[in-house]
Amino acid sequence: MMGVLCQIKSGGKWLFPLLAACCWVGCDIISGDEKASFFVARYRVDGTRDSTFQKNGVAYAAFTTTRSAADPQPFKGINAKVDALIIDHRMRVVAAGCTRNRQGRHIALVRFLEGSGALDRDFARNGKQLYSDEMGNLCEAKSVAVDTDNRILTAGFVQKREGPDFSDFVLICCNEAGELDPAFGLAGFATTTFHAVLNEAVYSVRFIGGNRLLAAGSGEFHTGRAMAVAARFDRYGQLDRSYGIDGRIITPFTGYADARITDMAIDSAGRIVAIGNATIRGRNQLVMVRFHSNGAPDRSFGPSGVVTLTPNGMLAERTGSLALYSDGRILVAGEALSSRNENRILLARFLANGTLDRSFGNQGRVL
Repeated sequence: MMGVLCQIKSGGKWLFPLLAACCWVGCDIISGDEKASFFVARYRVDGTRDSTFQKNGVAYAAFTTTRSAADPQPFKGINAKVDALIIDHRMRVVAAGCTRNRQGRHIALVRFLEGSGALDRDFARNGKQLYSDEMGNLCEAKSVAVDTDNRILTAGFVQKREGPDFSDFVLICCNEAGELDPAFGLAGFATTTFHAVLNEAVYSVRFIGGNRLLAAGSGEFHTGRAMAVAARFDRYGQLDRSYGIDGRIITPFTGYADARITDMAIDSAGRIVAIGNATIRGRNQLVMVRFHSNGAPDRSFGPSGVVTLTPNGMLAERTGSLALYSDGRILVAGEALSSRNENRILLARFLANGTLDRSFGNQGRVL
């Protein structure tokens, strides 16, 4: 099972979940009876499960209902997974991911009530909804964000049925009730592709100043060389042409393979700090980049704007999320694979200039 963490708001401040009063974990459950479920679990700060939340600290959402009111055919998922979680401004938990059945993948959203963990019956069909584009293409969600109007933005990729470019960025916007926003993109869907780039996918999306949207992820050249890609949109899902080149930026990871951005945050100066993974000399490593608000690389961050975390005895390191301190320091969470093939939780902290904070843990890391 795969887990994801999100930040929560406590005392007016956004805190990294391990430092907060409770945290949320989203995972997938795969069963053999053609029922698929999302689940979220809530934990206390001491690591014990919060028994006041739903059933023994775990809330479930099974996908055995119809796809939508307009499509009454029952939908039974073979499996489902959560790839993103967020707490909205009313402290409701929004989980985004996908369900898979014999017809393919569909973006799935679930909303739980914060206090009890029960499904929010005011959202879509009994707290859960499935989305697929009008062409019937396969979609998958990798990130979710909520704006000040409680619109929910889900981002990931739409898979095309013919190559050589098999996927594009996709963003889906719905209102607080789970209904697609007709003013956003084309009937609630916005897609974009990058010139001379293949297989683009969003892994992180954020609302930024002026209700604009920033989506970041990965793509690759025809040669197979991977790079980080990002695009900025206005609130209506149209590309912001003032950002980068026609609303998009492409940042090659020279000498890296299989690179992608997994999470990002906006610092107090409006710069974008993005973290992800890249294969360097056959080893999977943490990679972090920083961009100015106009999309230009920040060359003052690490060596020429790129920071890598050296293996330090680990066979591989993979990131999941990051959080920023008010002074610009960066806290990163992920996992590492030891020489004994054991997965370990990884925490690392960096100074604002991209160097490891040696005062944290063991020379900047905790394993």
